[in-house]
Amino acid sequence: MADIFTSRLRADGAAEIPEPVRLRLGLRAGDTLRFVLRDGAVTIDRGDADDNPFATFTEWNGEADDRAYADL
Repeated sequence: MADIFTSRLRADGAAEIPEPVRLRLGLRAGDTLRFVLRDGAVTIDRGDADDNPFATFTEWNGEADDRAYADL
């Protein structure tokens, strides 16, 4: 089951990233985000995710994988 968080879009196009999401991604002020649109869905991750050797393997980007590799 996925955790779901919401945020309201302001008139200037900005939206707050919910704290649990910021903590999970290790985000701090000034960090870069990457938005990937695919098949009607959007994935948001750290802009430096290219440093992650698994970032290109989207089939390994699920909750089961997060749980399986959480201790690595």
